[in-house]
Amino acid sequence: MASVQVKVTRDFPQGGIAHMRLDSREDFEMYAKSVAGFRQDVGLTVAFARSLEHIFAKAYEALFAQYRAHEFFATNTEVDAGAMSFTYRMLERIGKAAVIDGSGNAKNLPNIDVGAEEWQAPVITLGASYNFTRINQLSGAMMNFSIEAEKARACREAFEELEETIYASGLSSTMGVVGVTNAPGVATVTQVSSGTWIAQILAGIGTAPLTATLVNALASDILAMKYQVKAKSNGRHAATNVLLPINLYAALDIVPESPLFNSKTLLTWLEEVTGLDFDDWAALNNAGLVSGSPVNMAAVSGGNPAQLTRIMVYEKSPEVMQLIQVQPFVQLAPQMVGLAVEVPCYSRVGGAMSVRPLGAVVMDGL
Repeated sequence: MASVQVKVTRDFPQGGIAHMRLDSREDFEMYAKSVAGFRQDVGLTVAFARSLEHIFAKAYEALFAQYRAHEFFATNTEVDAGAMSFTYRMLERIGKAAVIDGSGNAKNLPNIDVGAEEWQAPVITLGASYNFTRINQLSGAMMNFSIEAEKARACREAFEELEETIYASGLSSTMGVVGVTNAPGVATVTQVSSGTWIAQILAGIGTAPLTATLVNALASDILAMKYQVKAKSNGRHAATNVLLPINLYAALDIVPESPLFNSKTLLTWLEEVTGLDFDDWAALNNAGLVSGSPVNMAAVSGGNPAQLTRIMVYEKSPEVMQLIQVQPFVQLAPQMVGLAVEVPCYSRVGGAMSVRPLGAVVMDGL
């Protein structure tokens, strides 16, 4: 029978493991080698994984599109907070003067009268809430972070986002709430150029400078809208502003109009040619969609989302368009539910009121 020889370099100290000296590294290493699976690289450092991690004191929040409706249009706050609807009336002159008998004996003088037409629209209530627990507050205090204040701000921004959409394109037809782009009387102008603006710009970027045909095509669409405002209102209104979706505005702002001869962008050139002020409005990105209801993309513009893009040209005046803000964002009293606190919130809006709709036009498909 074969024998197995085991070579022992050093025995444990007299007395065995129980009598090992803990301050003797030689004894400790011998013990470590005798224990299966023992790793000397575990726990032998004073630095833990997250102890070397730097945590910024400032908490950064995600940024969303700017809410600019009240920047572009006048805000009407006349409607009482408890109103369920609002009505506005438009007076119209009826009749014309005429040439009469110079002798002063004319008896059948033309009669001038005043007619009135009224429009009624509903006031809708928007609601949401936020909640937090006492433990959340205590945990936030440890991090120097006010959880309730941040949730309140997030809730308010959620309201502003929905209100912005309503002000731009209203809600579904069943709600009866309209926005500035689809208010009664706001005309839709037929596009003059061919294809979307993005497609036209991409096709022309290969040429340097951009062809006159391309830049003139873009200007022709805006000028057609400017003309409609002036012509449809018999000169009583004159367009002053253009609102574009983000993608169109960004494209115009970065593409040079004539890179070989000047430093102008298409945006600068269009502002000079049309005499209008251009702005970007994120709410127009999907303003061509049927707001508040699902859209069958295959049935709309051949399934091309770009065809749903909408731009607006209008006279910036409270006599043309107003936003109906009935009740700004309100936080009700906190309600205790167990250890949690719930804060109900609401606001009330009426969409847009097209006082003189001939002062605004839109164009789709750009």
